[in-house]
Amino acid sequence: MMRDAAVKFPWPRRGAGSGDGGPGRRTPGRAEGGRGRGRSGAGAWEQASAFAGDVDSIASRDGGDAECPGSLALGGEAATGAFLPCGLAAGSAVTVVGTPRAARPEYVEAIERSGKGNGTVMVAQFAVELRGLRAAEGEEPPRILHVNPRLRGDWSGRPVLEMNTCFRMQWGRAHRCDGIPSKDDTNGLAVTGGLDVHSVYATALPRTHPSFSLQKVLDMSDRWKARPLQEEPIKLFIGILSATNHFAERMAIRKTWMQFPAIQLGNVVARFFVALSHRKEINAALKKEAEYFGDIVILPFIDRYELVVLKTVAICQYGVQNVTAEYIMKCDDDTFVRLDVVLQQVTSYDKNLPLYLGNLNLLHRPLRRGKWAVTYEEWPEAVYPPYANGPGYVISIDIAKDIASRHANQSLRLFKMEDVSMGMWVEDYNATAPVQYIHSWRFCQFGCVNNYFTAHYQSPRQMMCLWEKLSAGRAQCFCTVTVPPSGDGLED
Repeated sequence: MMRDAAVKFPWPRRGAGSGDGGPGRRTPGRAEGGRGRGRSGAGAWEQASAFAGDVDSIASRDGGDAECPGSLALGGEAATGAFLPCGLAAGSAVTVVGTPRAARPEYVEAIERSGKGNGTVMVAQFAVELRGLRAAEGEEPPRILHVNPRLRGDWSGRPVLEMNTCFRMQWGRAHRCDGIPSKDDTNGLAVTGGLDVHSVYATALPRTHPSFSLQKVLDMSDRWKARPLQEEPIKLFIGILSATNHFAERMAIRKTWMQFPAIQLGNVVARFFVALSHRKEINAALKKEAEYFGDIVILPFIDRYELVVLKTVAICQYGVQNVTAEYIMKCDDDTFVRLDVVLQQVTSYDKNLPLYLGNLNLLHRPLRRGKWAVTYEEWPEAVYPPYANGPGYVISIDIAKDIASRHANQSLRLFKMEDVSMGMWVEDYNATAPVQYIHSWRFCQFGCVNNYFTAHYQSPRQMMCLWEKLSAGRAQCFCTVTVPPSGDGLED
């Protein structure tokens, strides 16, 4: 079923715990760059603790409950973006009536780089998007379906229909004529570019509001609770970066790869590292989740992209101070980890040398323009140090100890991209003790490949599918995800 959505008309993108710790305890994460935010984080935590509302029925968007109209009709400026409060359902239809504008000049950097001119081409195009509203703090909403009719394309000059999807601000591979079935719910429509929109009609819409209920997502069963920390040494500690409102993502991990015997028997420990939200009801729900499952480390600052690096520092601090691990792994909450093969990998190298294992990047240059631009003040060097992609990498405990020590004496340099920061810290450590840099493409940066070590950009339902395949002895991707009955506990 289609869930909460918005219709917006942007210009198309080209190419396309409290369980273990909470504020006030010995919780890692206080660092330069976080000063001044601790007070706001503490305030958010106090509001969450005092929240008296029902955290089991938090709406999936700001604004709470909304009426569910059977149809919508919009015109004028309002027609360039529409919000569908109760999403779409089977049989729903949206009609956009408009007149394409004449071709106009556009600059395409890739064409100039190819040597086929100065990059200026005549293009007539617009885009219509079905969007979801649910996104992490600071992220754009997912594009469930991006349809880009090009009456005059930028490369060939011929008419082209391009379709794509965008999840967690990462675009998929563009397809011509054929679209990609979405694993996510649709709640919005967007039209952008060279089209004068006259009206939008949405009919046969759902009449009930699909509010996001924690009762449908969090399975409050003792089966999924974390084991208490033990005094004995462990082989691997895994820190999982997670956004405040990613309840379904965390639950999916608890039900899948956190069920590996190595975790259940205590040889591996995994914890979610989560900062606070601006919304007190979300923080209250997070606090309840952390107290029940005991696997969340709540960090005392408001979640922002620029502060993600503090979560990585916190993972190192926790791995050094709270557990006695030989290795530390960092991953994201949309990363599926084949823990058995990761353990085989880390134990196959020289134990007497520091280890940095992952999908390594060499001689990458900072982007100086665009959405992910890095200024010279932020990074003056021409290239980044060798670094492993952020969705999944492993370091040995001696590297983690060095990071924690330098952070404690305020000599640790911080950069907003956490994976580049880790590469920088490892490079510094390598100057004093030779580090084993081990590269493997099986730590997948984009999606999943068969025989993977880690798979990235996996939705909760895809996590369940990968786990079912792995349980059957097949490390395969390309899950065919069917929509289970309502209340399956994994609402996207």
